[in-house]
Parts: sequence; structure tokens; C-alpha cells
Amino acid sequence: MRRTYSHIGLDERRKIARWRMAGLSIEIIAEKLGRHRSTIFREIKRNMFVDKVVPDLNGYYCVTAHGMACERCASWRVSHTSGSPLSTGSCTAGHHSRPPVVCAWSVMCGAASRPAVA
Repeated sequence: MRRTYSHIGLDERRKIARWRMAGLSIEIIAEKLGRHRSTIFREIKRNMFVDKVVPDLNGYYCVTAHGMACERCASWRVSHTSGSPLSTGSCTAGHHSRPPVVCAWSVMCGAASRPAVA
């Protein structure tokens, strides 16, 4: 039987960020979201914002994390197609099945999903 999974969306990322700020453990967050704790660890590790100039800004921010995931989705799609993000008939990451101009996550995030670093 084929294993199915769903990507973490912006609403779940908001919950992760809020609960992390409240001091909840990874295990409790995973239980509340109905996901394995390794999924939450991986999400935080992959999408942690790191600012080398102002280290106090380092942390997990939901909108930044979502933007980073969108960029990975788009770069994966470009590297696994003929080079054009428009060459596939649907989002290859499985977010949706209608023909996209750009991955729907990228449209939802917009270009302003990362904090500006001067």
C-alpha cells in the first residue's frame, strides 16, 4: 500500500511558531498537530531563520518558514523538469492538481515572505 502524507501548511506553521514561543515541547506540538515528532524537528531545522548580523533575530517564524518551503518546492520542480517551472501540468509537490503558473504556495507566500536583511 502506498504511503500518503501531507505537506505542512501555513496554518500549521503558525501553530508551531506560536507553541514554540509559548515554550511547548516538540513532542507536545507533534501530538497536537497529529504528526510525528521527527516531522516537527525537521520542519524547525530546515526552516529556521538565521541572521548572522543580528543573532537575536534567529528563530522559527511561520511566514519565513513557509517562504523557505516554497522556494525549495520551486527549485526542486525546476531541477526535475526541463528547466522551466511552467513545463509541468501540475505542481509536482502535490499541493494541488490544477495547472499552476507558479506553485500555489509561492502565490500565497508572495515575494515578501522573508524578513528584509540590510
